[in-house]
Amino acid sequence: MVAGLRAQAAQKPTSRYSIQVLAKAMDLLTALENEHDGLELAELARRLKLPKSSVFRMLVTLEEGDFVERRLDTERYRLGVKLFQLGSAVANNFDVRETAKPTMRHLLETFHETVNLGVLNGGEVIYLDIYESTRSIRMAAHLGQRDKVHSTSLGKAMLAHLSVAEVEVMIAQHGMPKFTARTITSLKGLWAELERVRARGYSIDNMENKLGVRCVGAHIWDHQGRVVAAISVSGPADRMTDAQLAAIGQSLVDGTRQIAQRLGFRK
Repeated sequence: MVAGLRAQAAQKPTSRYSIQVLAKAMDLLTALENEHDGLELAELARRLKLPKSSVFRMLVTLEEGDFVERRLDTERYRLGVKLFQLGSAVANNFDVRETAKPTMRHLLETFHETVNLGVLNGGEVIYLDIYESTRSIRMAAHLGQRDKVHSTSLGKAMLAHLSVAEVEVMIAQHGMPKFTARTITSLKGLWAELERVRARGYSIDNMENKLGVRCVGAHIWDHQGRVVAAISVSGPADRMTDAQLAAIGQSLVDGTRQIAQRLGFRK
């Protein structure tokens, strides 16, 4: 698969934005793709048509990040555990998206508001799937859009089930910018909010990310009991009354629990 993607990329003209050392590193990883016993430095240099010193520097850097590992008994290099972890994360995202579709359709048909599926990526929320409301006035993000974790129901639904250290790292990286007068902008306020999310079972964005928009969200566990995604329902504040938020919230909790069970979570 990796080799096929690299072959396709090789057919395309080189972009002026390409970083050649990264391209060479991808070539190196591709060379190791099917080499279960690994390759020695000299063989890698020969295949890549690069000086051994250049290949060695790439290997040292990739080894430090666990993208490759060096077998001490043979001095051969092979793919590292980080690639397995990244591949598993990608597979999880695809599994979650497919598994969540029936629940998302049910929520759309029941409440007629936009339904979003989001995951954490680089300390932010990224929208993986969206079922948009057919109402004339509706609230919808776009696929691939990024949002902050502290001001969205998707983000807060996932943050509530991460460790304190994980939450602090995300906030340190991206801050807590103020989007409306209702946005939570302090860690003290965020901890209190996440406690409410855990007690309630679902999160609420009460016009914290955008004025006039209210959202409710719930997290999804994977088979190992890790938070891998969240689903939210969003709509105009005048339609998303407190009673409506509570009704949606309970349906979300039921729906995301079913998704988790289909993903293999048992508790």
